[in-house]
Amino acid sequence: EYLHLRPSKLSLSGYYSINQQYKFTLTPQLYMWRNQLFFSIDLVYGHFVERFYDIGNNTPDTGLEDYTSDSWGGTATIQLPPLFISRNPNNKLGLIFDFLNYQIDDKKNNPYLQNGEVNGRQGGWSSGAGITWVWDNRDQIFYPTHGMFHQLSALFYLQEMGSDYLFNRYKADLR
Repeated sequence: EYLHLRPSKLSLSGYYSINQQYKFTLTPQLYMWRNQLFFSIDLVYGHFVERFYDIGNNTPDTGLEDYTSDSWGGTATIQLPPLFISRNPNNKLGLIFDFLNYQIDDKKNNPYLQNGEVNGRQGGWSSGAGITWVWDNRDQIFYPTHGMFHQLSALFYLQEMGSDYLFNRYKADLR
């Protein structure tokens, strides 16, 4: 049986807006050992002009909601076929490590960030680890004409991993 080897790639992207905000992303994705091993890491850096309107449905628009932030981080993923289920290269289990440093540089005149009541008003670290399951039998990864891509993942952000915030993230990507 012929095995179509997946191409590895390196992506670099970015943008800059008229609001002087920007984001740069570097993403290597590597397929190795005849598609048995997949490794990727998404590295990001950005400066953003954002708005925060406090919490709740009845928050008034004061015109002072702007603030600026900087963030940098990454998500590393490694996937292997699960030996206890199948050696099918379409089926993979993996580990994920995700981290992000988010800092609010200038609160400007935003009263909601300056009042001291909002958790995270200074920014902080979020770092977590988790698992992922992938089923990918597409004929091509860039322009598939048939096949499916399904990915389920669960990440857990804990203080033991250096996170300032405790939360879980669950994701389903079904194509």
